[in-house]
Amino acid sequence: MGFFKSAWMSDNKEKALRAVKKEKNQNKLAEMAKTALLPEVRSAAVKQITIQSILADIAKNASPEDARSEAVKKLESQNDLTNIAQCDKAEGVRKLAVAMIEDETILIDIAKCDACREVRDEAFIRISDENTLLEMLRNEKRWSYDDGSRYSDNAIEKAVAKIKNQQSVQLIAKTFERVDARMYAIRRVSDQVILSEIAQSDGDFEVVKEAIEKISDDELLSDIAQTAMCAEGRAFAISQLADSSLFENIAINDDNASVRRAAVQKIGDERLLLQIALNDVDSIVRTAAIRKMETPALLAKLVVKNHEDYFSILLDKHLPQEVLADMAILTPHFSQYQTIISEINEESELKRVIAKVNEKEALSYTTEDPTAYGAEIVLYTIPIDVVRGTAENRMNYLKRINNSL
Repeated sequence: MGFFKSAWMSDNKEKALRAVKKEKNQNKLAEMAKTALLPEVRSAAVKQITIQSILADIAKNASPEDARSEAVKKLESQNDLTNIAQCDKAEGVRKLAVAMIEDETILIDIAKCDACREVRDEAFIRISDENTLLEMLRNEKRWSYDDGSRYSDNAIEKAVAKIKNQQSVQLIAKTFERVDARMYAIRRVSDQVILSEIAQSDGDFEVVKEAIEKISDDELLSDIAQTAMCAEGRAFAISQLADSSLFENIAINDDNASVRRAAVQKIGDERLLLQIALNDVDSIVRTAAIRKMETPALLAKLVVKNHEDYFSILLDKHLPQEVLADMAILTPHFSQYQTIISEINEESELKRVIAKVNEKEALSYTTEDPTAYGAEIVLYTIPIDVVRGTAENRMNYLKRINNSL
């Protein structure tokens, strides 16, 4: 006689499900839930069980996680749910049990201690007592567990949303350590002065930005632009101001280059921009000022001062031929000289350039290909007679230099 296999043990899903559907014995259904080959069959068996003690046994002791999960969904006993939430080895099963627990003391313990963030999140967002949530948020650090922060951003947002007391919300926004908690709290603050205080004192730009975006008072924005602790915040406040007499002062006196650049981008006075372009100690500020300028006569002053670092920017300004000629005469760099010359088409200006270049002893040349001639980028000095020669002469000169290194 051959070995007989029950229909519910078949790997034919339809056949096995028909067998489960016909079964009325609760203990037999429990056996199916624990040992059937297919997860759909195990799930179907659990769904037909109505006796809580049998469901609790499956939820605690069945080997397949899917069977335990299905059984948890039907449990009514808070004690059984607590036991599973605290002891089951599978994160998904623990999370399902947590979602059904009503005792906040147990939820708090799980929210603080479970090894899995998803389980902690589920417990955390089910806590309703505002004082408890406030204290937990106060103690929340960005990096508390090996898998990252204690709670996800989504859980933090839901927890903050449960706190209705406006003073508590302001306290979170102003003093709590976790950045996203402060940001979510700021979204619920409407007091312009409080928002200004946060923007002035918070060191995290994302938090400061969140506060500034809610401020409509130009006077408060002006104060932030001048004195906020966060330099990026000062720059952002400047970008939010439509018109202010403060821009000149900030562009000249702020100790942060990015803030000065933000102010420069709001300035329309080209004579002031020229002074900044000539005198600022940081290239990003000088460059920003030059890009804002359009008047040829003022741009020409940069050429006269020999700011050759910005000749590439100036070339985009469609300058008069005489200004381009001045640039060609002043630049000590051969590659720059070639670019500028290509823009000059007036013969009189070309002749003036040639006459002045003939007076020079040498121009410099930088190879742009790190592998050129087998060497790293090197600044070469090329005698002027080589500069005036053919491209082949210049390349042969560079090769000779390289061979001598």
